[in-house]
Parts: sequence; C-alpha cells; structure tokens
Amino acid sequence: LTALAAALAGTVLLWLFAHPLLAICFSAGSDALAMGVPGLRMAALSFPPAAFSIIWSAAFQSLGCSRYSLLVCLLRNLLFPLPIAFLLIHLAPQWVFLCLLLTELAACLAALPLFLRLRRTRIQTI
Repeated sequence: LTALAAALAGTVLLWLFAHPLLAICFSAGSDALAMGVPGLRMAALSFPPAAFSIIWSAAFQSLGCSRYSLLVCLLRNLLFPLPIAFLLIHLAPQWVFLCLLLTELAACLAALPLFLRLRRTRIQTI
C-alpha cells in the first residue's frame, strides 16, 4: 500500500510540476517544453503500475521463484518497451511516451497469472 501511495504521489507531483521542472531545472526552450511537458506527464502515468510490477517481482524473489522475478524484470525493462515504442513512433509519434505506461501494464498482466499460480501452489499451502 505504501508503494502504491508513493507512486500515486509521484504521478501527481510530476503531473503538476512538469512545466516548472523542465523550465527551471533544465532551462528548456519553448520547443522542448511543448514536447517535454506532455512526455513527462505521460511517463508519470506509469508509476502506479510500475509499483505493482516491482512489488510482484519482490514477492516472487522472497518466495523463492526468482525465475518469475527475472521474467517480469526482463519484460518490463527489455522485451516490451522497444517494440511498443517502435509501434507508437510509427503510428502516433506524439504518444511515444505512453510506451512506459503500456509496458508497465503489460508486465502487470504477465505477472498476474504467475502470481496466481504461486499463490495456489505456495502461499495457500502455508
């Protein structure tokens, strides 16, 4: 619950302060702001699902299923982002930053059946 609250807080903060962050900290010009503010806001939407996939990955590790943990990490960091970004760049370049959200959602969807299997085989037997 704490991780989800932190992710939601990060989403809200980045959503609200995307413009000042780029303008003040990075001295972004008007073109960079026009692209960067929506990009940061789209990226911020990925924080809550990222919290879930990180929690599931840690749960897999702690329950002795490091293969599941490795799979979730590979999916969210390597296998999903590149094809999704490639597709978005060709279909709608202005939405390419949504690849972070789509990647996290896909990793969560992939982790869910793994978690349910682990719950059935290991957790419920405890």
